[in-house]
Amino acid sequence: MRRNDAHRIQAITKSYYATTEDFGKLFTADMNSLYLLSLLLTASHERAEECLVAGLDECVDGNFVSREWAHSWARRMLITQCNSDRGAACQPHQTGARYLSLGRRGQSSGNSIA
Repeated sequence: MRRNDAHRIQAITKSYYATTEDFGKLFTADMNSLYLLSLLLTASHERAEECLVAGLDECVDGNFVSREWAHSWARRMLITQCNSDRGAACQPHQTGARYLSLGRRGQSSGNSIA
């Protein structure tokens, strides 16, 4: 394989998969609907917030997924976090909290995300 071919394949691969920034934008843009889903599944505001952040972490740190499926994957990860029996599963990491706080700057909403 020539060097140019390797760079072309790498560029195609990068554009196919959802990136950390893609998931950050997705969670920011759909925060209300994702939070509502989390709240309905957990029946607790605190746990809903924790699971929302943990779901973002799973998307960022988990498996690669195509950009086409990023929204479905985010909902799946959120549902998985909300349905987990382990309380530690919804402990937010710095990655998710950082992206959600960056997306929330300058916005006023009734939902506060840690």
